[in-house]
Amino acid sequence: MDDDKANDLQGYLMRRIPDVRVSNYYDFERGAQRFRIRHGRLAEHILMVDDAAAERYSREELQELVDKSIRHLRLTESPVEVRIEVNRTTVQKILR
Repeated sequence: MDDDKANDLQGYLMRRIPDVRVSNYYDFERGAQRFRIRHGRLAEHILMVDDAAAERYSREELQELVDKSIRHLRLTESPVEVRIEVNRTTVQKILR
């Protein structure tokens, strides 16, 4: 994912989920852009967008998938990881 698209998604996340801090970096092991979303001290969630999904989907399609993912991030207090792939989106709890 190029820097412009990553920064665009980071800004979109910050606008769609109030009162959060969002940081992002490229995860070379998983071949995905990783967004860390923090809700104060209560919860920390991860949103990952695979390279293939970032290349295949338009900006609007990615934002629509992010909107669907946000539901999972808002509904849970326990940390979750949401991964957007080409043909699916997976959600799993982060065990600590």
